[in-house]
Amino acid sequence: MVPSFEGWYVAEQDLRGYDEKLGWLHAIAHGSDLLGAFGLVPAVEPRRMLDLGIARLLAPTDQVLRDLEDDRLGAALAVTLTRPELSEAAVRTRLVDALRTATPYFF
Repeated sequence: MVPSFEGWYVAEQDLRGYDEKLGWLHAIAHGSDLLGAFGLVPAVEPRRMLDLGIARLLAPTDQVLRDLEDDRLGAALAVTLTRPELSEAAVRTRLVDALRTATPYFF
């Protein structure tokens, strides 16, 4: 299940929140909920979920995150960061590297 999620989450392009006809699509939010759940599973490497969350956060899009999508992604990353296997130094290095190499599409 994790490989299927990894293949879908960052690549998903339909980032609409609510559609009048279809209802809540909310791919970022629902994917974030699953990311947070996987982030707490001992059998899932936490770095894998951290990297996936960072990739989703930095994926270029014209869509504005709203309706708590950014909060849910932040919460998923936060619970993943509670895993004791993640050292503070490794996390800091990963975040700094990701932000240094990110394309500043939002400025």
